[in-house]
Amino acid sequence: MRRLVAISLAGAMFAAAGLAQSRNPWLEQWFKTKTGHYSPMEEARLRAEQQRAERANAALREKTTPQGAPRNESTMRTNPRLEQWFKTKFGHYSPMEEARLRAEQANKSKQARANSGKLLGSL
Repeated sequence: MRRLVAISLAGAMFAAAGLAQSRNPWLEQWFKTKTGHYSPMEEARLRAEQQRAERANAALREKTTPQGAPRNESTMRTNPRLEQWFKTKFGHYSPMEEARLRAEQANKSKQARANSGKLLGSL
């Protein structure tokens, strides 16, 4: 009898240890197949993992972004490497660069018209 109790206790301990595992892929797949979603424990673990990754990414962005660097279109348009990459990848300039080139061309044509008007006015 004593041996039976010892074996039963040992079996109960192993069963409890098996149920207390933090992750059992086979059980999770079975639960997902049966119910269509992960178990509540697995969903909580995935949420915690995602939040931990988001915090790590935010900390990395804060750490690697220079504080004095302005993040606006003027910095983007002065980055020739980015424009070269964009032109190589997509076959044309970025929309911001195209707008800048159009504005530059419009300014040149306005100046040319103004200069030609001055020349005609002086004759």
